[in-house]
Amino acid sequence: MDKTRLLFFPFILYFFIMMTSFLFYSAPAQAQEPIKGLSKEPIQLQADHLEFFQETQTYVATGHIKMIQETKEMSGDVVNFNQGTGQMEISGHVIISEGANQIKADKVVLNVKSQTGIIYQGHMIFGPDHYHLDGEIIEKVDRNEYFARNAMVTTCECIQYQDPSPPLPWRITTSELKVSPDHYLTGKNVFFEIRNIPVFYSPFLYLPIIKERQSGLLIPKLDYNSQDGFKILQPFYWVIAKNQDATFSVDYRSLRGLGAEIEYRYVVNSSSSGSLFTHFFKDTLVGLERSEVRYGHSQTLSEHVNARISLNYVSDQDFFKDLSVSTIDRSQRSLESNVYVSGIWENQTAYLLTRFTRDLTTDSDLTLQKLPEVGYSFHTAPIFSFPLYLDFNSTATYFYRQTGLKAGRSDTYVRLIDEIPLPHFGILTPRAGLRKTIYTRSISEDHKFERNISDLGVGLDSSVSRVYGGSEALTHVIESSLLYEYVPPVDQSDLPQFDNLDFIPDKNLFTYSLTNRLLKKEEVFYLKLTDSYLVNPTEGRFSDLRSEMMIRSGEFKVKTDGYFNFYSGSTDIFNADILIDSPGLGFFSVGERFSRQGSIPKKGDIFNPLSLGLLQDQPFPIRFLTSTVRIFLPYRWTFAAQYYFDYQNNIVAEADYGIRYIANCWGFSVGYVRFPEKSQVTFLINLTGLAEQGSDNLKSLFGN
Repeated sequence: MDKTRLLFFPFILYFFIMMTSFLFYSAPAQAQEPIKGLSKEPIQLQADHLEFFQETQTYVATGHIKMIQETKEMSGDVVNFNQGTGQMEISGHVIISEGANQIKADKVVLNVKSQTGIIYQGHMIFGPDHYHLDGEIIEKVDRNEYFARNAMVTTCECIQYQDPSPPLPWRITTSELKVSPDHYLTGKNVFFEIRNIPVFYSPFLYLPIIKERQSGLLIPKLDYNSQDGFKILQPFYWVIAKNQDATFSVDYRSLRGLGAEIEYRYVVNSSSSGSLFTHFFKDTLVGLERSEVRYGHSQTLSEHVNARISLNYVSDQDFFKDLSVSTIDRSQRSLESNVYVSGIWENQTAYLLTRFTRDLTTDSDLTLQKLPEVGYSFHTAPIFSFPLYLDFNSTATYFYRQTGLKAGRSDTYVRLIDEIPLPHFGILTPRAGLRKTIYTRSISEDHKFERNISDLGVGLDSSVSRVYGGSEALTHVIESSLLYEYVPPVDQSDLPQFDNLDFIPDKNLFTYSLTNRLLKKEEVFYLKLTDSYLVNPTEGRFSDLRSEMMIRSGEFKVKTDGYFNFYSGSTDIFNADILIDSPGLGFFSVGERFSRQGSIPKKGDIFNPLSLGLLQDQPFPIRFLTSTVRIFLPYRWTFAAQYYFDYQNNIVAEADYGIRYIANCWGFSVGYVRFPEKSQVTFLINLTGLAEQGSDNLKSLFGN
């Protein structure tokens, strides 16, 4: 961030002296002279009258004085300057400004030689957050440092020269105050006041003004919930070096115990950075010492090769459920650690993945690990001068689990693709592929076992469009796609079952999709219908019809995604969202998440993400309603609420409520979160230029 110099007295005084030495004893009214050659930029002086007194070596300028150099400007009613002593006095509605920084005063006395001075009845505005400083006497003790007694600082807009002054939303008063407008603010005997009423005292204050990192205490996070009681998270921020910092936090919960958090962050260079987070908590409620560790590091090894490390550990599977109020953390069913190295070139990619997963829902030793997996892909590329394209993908994986089958697997898939333009019809795309999978052992025997599967397909894609004129042209686009796929049946009964690659069902089906789009400046309507036809079905002939729709009209938007079963006449899966986003009024959304229990369609397979021939088992029904509302109320208030209602089990999985007030220099939010097993009150306080702290859930509720 650029550092803006607040005051520029030395420059102005120097040029003022030089200018006046070129003028006569008495200058005419409305003197205005551009002075060049004295600096890189010319200085403009305007005054009603300018005189020089030989006996005292004093210059006097009166009446509407203004001096300008680029963005620097000074104005006042009277200026007296003694050439011998270097003393200058500016009085009467003094304003000194440069950019957004400004000084207003009744009188300013400066010394050109020592670059010191006194500001009487001064009001300074400085810093990126527009700090306001008031003091009866403000001393300029150095080139860019000021000192004041019985001073006041705030970022709230102040009404000056009004007696009595109206109370401010918040301010800091000190007996002694030292300010470096480009760096920091320090004070002694400090009172934090709300509407001029003292509410907090500190013997010392250190406040960084610029946005550069500064060590010090941060504002604590305050919460209350029915399980943990009153919660305080007090962080201390430490700037270790330009490329390193850390946060140390005390985690106190009145009904549960005491803990600590440490987060360390570092940047080695532009291609290497990382962070380490640890959380230890002595949980007196359950009688456990609980801990969490997260480490992440990213490294650019070369122009094409990158590496990433992500290590995650918790001491017990209920750690997040008991100690976190984050919905994302609480809903985690597993915790993954991995090391990932990837290389990306023009038409090739390669990677190495080592992944360890911990199941947070059970203590089972059956969780499958990849230790490691290596992959290589050669993306669609022409084969010499032939009108053919080649796709090549290969992986090698060792699957490990503490209990159960362990085995290695290599998989290679080669596919040839051709594109044949058909005038007035579209593009015909025939394709043929061969997949070879080798296992180090089968389910029943310890010897090597392999599987060979071929697949054939041909696709036809076409697109037409038409533009309808008017003040805002409307473009209608119709896209259609027809794909036939064939995979012969292969005996796979003796294969280990690690993931969906280990069982590839036979396939003989057509998949058709039809898409309609309406475009103005943006897409205002989208409808895509997809269906698969099974040539040799065991039950029925058509898959579920999948429909995807989006409607947008100004602030209104609708999104749906559904699967309709022709044979039962029912909907198997349905997801929908209705959103209204009005910048002046607020935000509203309501949605549904529905999946019926039993066999439901699976979205795509390893050959084609569009085909709908496969089914998967849904062990329990999913029926959720979601809603979010944010209403902008008068007088800068905002109300927000969010619900997750499980209407299958008739329970509210989560309900969030919040109220927020934001003014020009401060704001606060209060929230209430209710889960089935506990509830929590959260707080967020914002003081512009001083601190912002509070619950991340509360920030998310208001869309921050």
